[in-house]
This record gives sequence, structure tokens and C-alpha cells, in this order.
Amino acid sequence: MYTDTNIHEGAIAGTSKQALTYIKELQSKNFTTDILLLNTGSHDIKRDKTTHQIRVTSEEYEKNLNKILTIAKVIATTTIRITTTLHDEKRHNELNPNNDRLEKENEQYHQIALEVTEKNNIPTIDLREFTKHIPGETLVDHIHFTEEVRERQAQFILEELLKKNYHL
Repeated sequence: MYTDTNIHEGAIAGTSKQALTYIKELQSKNFTTDILLLNTGSHDIKRDKTTHQIRVTSEEYEKNLNKILTIAKVIATTTIRITTTLHDEKRHNELNPNNDRLEKENEQYHQIALEVTEKNNIPTIDLREFTKHIPGETLVDHIHFTEEVRERQAQFILEELLKKNYHL
């Protein structure tokens, strides 16, 4: 059964601005965790179909990531970035009535995130590369993966966490 993942609650989905607000809230509640998984960028690159304005500029995205990682170092023993997956630009932009996503911006934000996480010595799980090699139809709509693909992605992430011994 398909669940509408466009609904943003708590740590699920949303922009880096929303992630920053959420992690600040966690810090204000003295929340701590052993592992924090971070995946941002896909919602930041949405462009309004009418105004063509991007939700979060690349400069703001970089600042948000740096602020998130500063807080993450306080609340989490280990922070790990999970790379943003590729998407089918043509399919997304045809099927989504409200916004466009450009693959060149997806790649730009991916590179920004890699630079920021490397600078901060944050390890990365490359879900982008893993997902790129899954054969067949992988999407249920314009951007969301099929249940089978999501299960394979979750298994991959778990295996990477176990392989690197992140104290699960």
C-alpha cells in the first residue's frame, strides 16, 4: 500500500531548514542518541512551477548543513550522512503539478553535502550509488520508491551500519 510521503512530520522529509528546526528542538529538550542518520537535499531543490523559485538556495543549504552538523556533534555519538538518491527529472516534472526538480541541482546539492560532511569528518552511506544499480522499475510515482526497493535500501543501510560497527 502506498503512503503519501509528501506529508512532513518531525524528522520525516522536508527541507534542510525543517531538519535544522527539528534538530534544534531536539537539542532544546536535551535529547541524545548514539546514531543520527542525516539525509537532506531532495526537498531543498524543489522549484515552484509558476515562479521557478527554488525552496532553499545552495548557499542556505550549505549553511543549514553546517548548523545541523554542529548540533549533531552535541546530541549524537555518531552522525552518518545517507546520500540523496537520483531521480527521474522528466517523470517527476511531468507528474508533479506543483514543483520541478532538476537533476543538475540534485547533483550540485549532493556535492555540497559531500564537501560539508567530509570537512566535518562525517561518514557517508552511499544510498545514491546503491539505488542506481537496482534493475527494473524502482518508482511508484514521480519520486517515491516501490516497497521492494525501500526494503532493499533499508537492508543496505543496515548492512553498512553493521559493517562499520556503529554499536547498533
